[in-house]
Amino acid sequence: MAAARAEVEQARAEMTETADTLQEKLQPENLEEQAKARATDAARARGQRLLEAIRQNPMPVAVAGGLVGLLLAWRLRGRDSSTVVFDLRTGKTR
Repeated sequence: MAAARAEVEQARAEMTETADTLQEKLQPENLEEQAKARATDAARARGQRLLEAIRQNPMPVAVAGGLVGLLLAWRLRGRDSSTVVFDLRTGKTR
């Protein structure tokens, strides 16, 4: 009988320890930290895959960069003194 009670007490102690561990893991601060760590890892992995894809095939990036440069040059060259630009952030014209 004493052995059975000791076994029950041991099982109760293990269950209490398990419940405490689960409570700790489910604390909002811990969940937030876990979510941040997963998001950071996922972003890092995605960035590494993107860089590897660019290294393997740089031509599309070069073409896109050239097009952006041409568009910027075209926009800047097209401005003259009569062009009015409205800045949405400040609400003023320049």
